Amino acid sequence: MKKRLLALVLSLGLCLGMTVPASAYDMGYSGGRQLLTSGNSNTAFVKPDGTLWAFGSVGYLLGNISGNLSTIFGSFQTTPVKLMDHVTSASIGLDHMAAIQADGSLWVWGNSFDGQVGNGVGWVPYSDMDQETIVSSPVKIMDNVADVSCGDNYTAAVKTDGTVWTWGNGDYGQLGNGDCGVPTDKETMQSRPVKIMDGAKTVACGGSHTAAIKTDGSLWMWGYASSGELGNGGTGNTIHPSSDDYNTYYCQTVPVKIIDNVAAVSCGEYHTAVIKTDGSLWMFGSNSLGQLGDGTLESKIRPVKIMDNVRAVSCGSDFTAAIKTDNTLWIWGSNEFSRLGNNGVTNAEVSMDGLRLPVQTTPMNILNNVAAVSCGGQHGAAVLMDGSLWTWGSDMRGQLGRGITDEQVWYCDFRGVSTPVKVVDGGAALPEGVEPPVPTVGGFSDVPETAYYADAVLWAVENGITSGTTATTFGPDATCTTAQILTFLWRANGSPAPTGSNAAVPAGQYYSDAVNWAFEQGLTDTFNADTPATRAATMTYLWILAGKPAAEAAAFTDVPPGAEYAQAVAWAVEKGVTAGTSSTTFSPDNTCTRAQIVTFLYRDFAK
Repeated sequence: MKKRLLALVLSLGLCLGMTVPASAYDMGYSGGRQLLTSGNSNTAFVKPDGTLWAFGSVGYLLGNISGNLSTIFGSFQTTPVKLMDHVTSASIGLDHMAAIQADGSLWVWGNSFDGQVGNGVGWVPYSDMDQETIVSSPVKIMDNVADVSCGDNYTAAVKTDGTVWTWGNGDYGQLGNGDCGVPTDKETMQSRPVKIMDGAKTVACGGSHTAAIKTDGSLWMWGYASSGELGNGGTGNTIHPSSDDYNTYYCQTVPVKIIDNVAAVSCGEYHTAVIKTDGSLWMFGSNSLGQLGDGTLESKIRPVKIMDNVRAVSCGSDFTAAIKTDNTLWIWGSNEFSRLGNNGVTNAEVSMDGLRLPVQTTPMNILNNVAAVSCGGQHGAAVLMDGSLWTWGSDMRGQLGRGITDEQVWYCDFRGVSTPVKVVDGGAALPEGVEPPVPTVGGFSDVPETAYYADAVLWAVENGITSGTTATTFGPDATCTTAQILTFLWRANGSPAPTGSNAAVPAGQYYSDAVNWAFEQGLTDTFNADTPATRAATMTYLWILAGKPAAEAAAFTDVPPGAEYAQAVAWAVEKGVTAGTSSTTFSPDNTCTRAQIVTFLYRDFAK
């Protein structure tokens, strides 16, 4: 593979300040708004106020930030530092970064040796070898941008009109402009944006391959193809000779359609992950370190299904993470430097170029309540539903943001941070469309903590008045029947045994004793189990049990003074059981829900 040997050599040299090449590895949301992004040795996130914060290797990515820790290995920013305002999306490449501001303008900065910044700066063959290619401050590249993604040494953006633009290194066809070259031929560099396709809504860049989802849900890909990362059979429209004459590479220099019904895509170094519109996760490409998650170490040149119910995915250098619809985070692939964050658990080991690398070939759950995830070169980051930011994996360059010290850098701990650690407490923004689950009470998924009936439900359950409609649901909006309300009233009064039975009450039913008791108490002289409980009937039941106290008439236009329930309503208002449906109406004939009934009982019996 074109970079695997280099990657392994560099991993051996980490203590000398070198790192494995990796790209931005976007989060895979179809909307294109990345609020969390991880690169090779950096992490960045957006706060709810639109400020962009980052940490990790100072290098080219943090602009003019000098860092808070300097060693012989370089300068690091080991805690979050603010970079920009008004940011709605960001992406990190190998050594450049891009951000979209709220007005749709795209800003890029970092190393532009290959033209990846897009402002015309880049090393040109046969020109001055000392040409400055470092863009240390954000520069505006274009307007009306909806999405951006940074690859190893190139960039792609989607404008609001659906056009896709690319620039930077095009050696393997990753620009999609019909060109490619040998790795040492910088004539394939494109230092300014060039349009390559129409009708797109999002784009994702990997090591040297690119993907775009069109508005019709079709997935189009281009770039390096020999590892199967394009999902088109491991081929391309160009055979690309290697610079060392050892291998030839297949490249696809123009976009080619792969599959339909795609909602999201993420590109890794040599692999790709796709979420279809039905929530199923499909993967293809290199699997030498288990990064496809199919339980094997065999690469796949066509998409293979991995799991269902997935809403977000992120590909790292050689590992992958996915968030399911229940907000659980699952991860798999290489576990070198603890980049899986699963406390070092693996199910296989790979021997490669003299190294023994631990891998996990099937998905593992490592976090719950996750809103967003991003995988980098050797580390991962996740934002939880409470806005807290957690990181794990290698921290050789401060990319975990946990305040690494000089002693830790010198120690050069190859184990990494094996479980997620919290580095920001509640300060990260959540992706668009992702809402934190509303806290519930009583073990009922349909009883929000903020619901007006929450305390009443808890009281009703604790006092044995009702146990809900199932073990996990209360059914607050379900209509309450006469059988149910009389049973609730009976239980609220201690479930007394009736002295006899009424001919109108069926025997052997859950409500039999309750309704017989209700007849004895004078609550009713007729009975139909399935008749919905009305507001007037409910207040009448409560009033009779209270001893029929007198009360001043309530000012409701729909409660005639002579109505048989008029005194009951007046008493209920006076006691605070109800305030009516408006300032002038009580709505006596409206049927009651289970939530309303337990609330009336709670106000009468518990308050």
